[in-house]
Amino acid sequence: MGEHPTIAAQKLVLQTVIPKRTCPPEDLLLHRQEDRMVQKHVQSCVFCRERLEMGQEHPELSDITSAIAGCDERKGETDREPAPGQIWTLKSHLAGWGPEAAYFNPPLVLIVSLPPAPIQAVRVAQIFHEPDLAGPGDVYLSPEKGLAQAWNVYTLAAADLESCRGTVEDESLNDIVTQTGQSHIDPEPHSVLQAFRELELKTAYIMASRSLFSALAAENSTENISPEIELLASDDPDSVRRQIQAAHPELILPSDPNLSAKALLGLAYWDNLPLAAADADEEITINCLWLDYEQEVHLCPGRAVITVLDHSEHGLFIAGRITEARIEPKAMYAWWVDGSESYAAYQVELSPDGSYFQLSFAHPTSADCSQGELKILLLGWKK
Repeated sequence: MGEHPTIAAQKLVLQTVIPKRTCPPEDLLLHRQEDRMVQKHVQSCVFCRERLEMGQEHPELSDITSAIAGCDERKGETDREPAPGQIWTLKSHLAGWGPEAAYFNPPLVLIVSLPPAPIQAVRVAQIFHEPDLAGPGDVYLSPEKGLAQAWNVYTLAAADLESCRGTVEDESLNDIVTQTGQSHIDPEPHSVLQAFRELELKTAYIMASRSLFSALAAENSTENISPEIELLASDDPDSVRRQIQAAHPELILPSDPNLSAKALLGLAYWDNLPLAAADADEEITINCLWLDYEQEVHLCPGRAVITVLDHSEHGLFIAGRITEARIEPKAMYAWWVDGSESYAAYQVELSPDGSYFQLSFAHPTSADCSQGELKILLLGWKK
């Protein structure tokens, strides 16, 4: 992999990655200049302004997969059965405009695992080809295949896989699977690596949110449903309220009698802990839930750090990291609270080790998120 790159070298490499991830294709940029989103994008993108001035195609924006030896467009297999260790392109309908007038292009992904049937979904790690931007949690595959982001694993509908471009060695796949279950050191604040990883997380969010959410919803419909989820699906939230009030008198529960058990526990807050508005790099209090052997409900406070808070016309995207929890996380629910209104996240991604999360909210429309509050309910086993 060579010596550690200088900051200047990393900045130069990042400037080549940004157009690949967030600039529109040539036909859209050059032939639809009257489009409002194209105009908005060009105003903020120096690279695309130069492309318009030159009026010609740039090879830098060609599909990165064409550089993969032995995996060019002609050799991709569209009818191959998905399996762990395979590298795939994604279907073009996942591309499109996203936050901040960026046009997100589908990346290459590596299949890490397949959820049990009948769920038609895949867990994937995003791939990139710039070793100068590698950090903890990135697994080197080969010069042609690039690096897989074990820290950036998410769910997609299997139907959105387009073409298989090859496979990786079992050793590399095992390394990725192992690292997805580990905590990784965060990049230094305001560093080039942090900027790159935020870009990669946004790309992952766009791809997952445009894929088929029914596959994600079905993931909670397994026969082996946990007792905690059975509790949250209870049609008797008053019973849950009484249990929690008896066990935790210091917990302030919402007064709305129509709330579900899940919302009741998620929106509760601790009287002896300070409230904080949600903002990037802010640490917030979360609620951690577990049941004991007698099926009694227990709740305790935990902590999380928000690393990305991005609002757009499509909604609100939040990414972060669990910094303190007295449980082994296995599921998560989240709400965005704005005044007297609360909105449940329509997509929740929790890393296999329970350390990292990505949340998508469709409802908040205010451009000012500084007064809003993120509420999280984390489910798991007592440590």
